[in-house]
Amino acid sequence: MRKHHGWTMIEIVLVITILALLLAAALPGFSRARERADLRLSAVSFGEDLRRAFVLAIARDQRVVFCPLADPGAEHCGSGSAFDHGWLAFYDEDGDRERSPSEPILLRNAPSSPHLRIRSSEGRPRVVIQPDGGNRGTNATFLVCGRLGVATATSVVLSNDGRIRYAQPSPVQVAERCR
Repeated sequence: MRKHHGWTMIEIVLVITILALLLAAALPGFSRARERADLRLSAVSFGEDLRRAFVLAIARDQRVVFCPLADPGAEHCGSGSAFDHGWLAFYDEDGDRERSPSEPILLRNAPSSPHLRIRSSEGRPRVVIQPDGGNRGTNATFLVCGRLGVATATSVVLSNDGRIRYAQPSPVQVAERCR
């Protein structure tokens, strides 16, 4: 009698099927975790750039404007509240809240993924940082959204005195601004 070495076709198909089912069960969780990590990375990068703009305003004793880019290659602010193409900070030497060619760009950055969206509070598309480190108006909230909506969204909250904190947005905020 001969001993068989190896696996039968049925055993191989069974093992492959079990592995495929396990992978299919784990993949959505992995995808959600990856998107949450991308969102947090973008939120922290955004918050750190915002904080850096405050430091530069105080260091040079000059007003700094932090605003969304008009498009990915732009050197001027966009008109809306979407920071999807990135953000820009510059010294506002003439006080008009618009960047002129003579005003130096302090920083320009973009979200870490093209699938992420960043939206500012209604009525606060730009943050004007005063030389004393404050910013006039109300607190500003920047919502960082991904494809999975409420499950992964996060907020960067800026107080009038320049403090930055990160928070979990409400489902209503996500529904209104993560479109």
